[in-house]
Amino acid sequence: MQMFSQRESDLRAILSSGFCLGGVPAGLPAEQGRNRRRRLRAGLTQVVGHAIAVEAGLVVIAGDLFGEPVPKPADLGAAVVELSRLREHGIAVVAITGDRDRAPDGEESPLELLRLLGLLEGLLTEDSMSVDIGGMTLQLSVVPQAPADHDGGPLQRLDYRGDADFHMLLTHYGVESLNGAGKPGGAINLDAVQALLGVDLLVAGGGDEASHGRAGSTTVAATGDPSRGDGHGGFLQVEISRRGLEGINVIPGLGGVRREIAIVASTLAEDDAQKTIRAQIEPLLEADAEIVLRVTGRTEPETLRAAGLAGVARWARALAAGFELDLSALRIVDDELDSGPGQLSPLKEMSRAVAENETDDALEDEAGDVALASLRRVLGDRLDAGRRR
Repeated sequence: MQMFSQRESDLRAILSSGFCLGGVPAGLPAEQGRNRRRRLRAGLTQVVGHAIAVEAGLVVIAGDLFGEPVPKPADLGAAVVELSRLREHGIAVVAITGDRDRAPDGEESPLELLRLLGLLEGLLTEDSMSVDIGGMTLQLSVVPQAPADHDGGPLQRLDYRGDADFHMLLTHYGVESLNGAGKPGGAINLDAVQALLGVDLLVAGGGDEASHGRAGSTTVAATGDPSRGDGHGGFLQVEISRRGLEGINVIPGLGGVRREIAIVASTLAEDDAQKTIRAQIEPLLEADAEIVLRVTGRTEPETLRAAGLAGVARWARALAAGFELDLSALRIVDDELDSGPGQLSPLKEMSRAVAENETDDALEDEAGDVALASLRRVLGDRLDAGRRR
């Protein structure tokens, strides 16, 4: 969709959600927990920096600014720092609670403290509010979180017609077929969205992927998760005028976290090589990390087989977004004193190692896949071409 400059639209707004500050799973090793916290904060920093750079007038946080209803002081402080930057640049902020940072009944949300500090323009605890911003009247409404046993569907009200220039409906629920597939707590049905009256933009913060679509006369903006590491995360920038929605664009998030580890071949000969290698990988493990373990030097076939690299790969792949074993610089020689280039044969040696120790064919195939990925880095298309002959 065509984008317009701020001069040609009345309001430029940044739509976001899912920062989940402090949302680190219990039981993570300390270094992994610190890495995860830094990444979550970096997602908020990216959104704030973008809003300032494009001279936005409004930032919307559609739920889960925090990853828990009682954030730790450091995470609360990180939010204060970033929201203060927006205030300094005259950018209004509107936020609603999500499923992770919603306070128990009768208790105050952490967003209430930010409102008292003047860092949030308005906390949508009521059904609707109006804001004069960008030379226009913007109406903001919220779809409240329903009790767990509520089975009538999240969207109960369908008529939001009013006198505002533009109406934005905020929710932390996903929307069917857009960002609500497989999400707990229900999703807003597309038929309900098509029946909406008086809603120009439905901002849905209940998913991880940033995207947008249209149902009936309502545009749906799925805000996404800016810290997601698989390339599908992000947030949205929209241009609004009295005529309606002028433009919408997905801004990519932080992207994948690539970590590289280099070890020398002599490490494979240590008594507990697997434990040594895992100790180097473990501090870098994150759910969105892409890890490359690069082994360089020369080793003997038996040493490679005994090192158990296929087992390391299986372990790391279960804990990270991706794991690659780069053996392109590893040479297999018959004698450790051999000074020649040797033969690059990790596929054969790793597969043999698994065959000797495992009876499951799937594990042997997995070992082959690990080594094939390494070989493709060196041989490229020639490897696949050879297999087709």
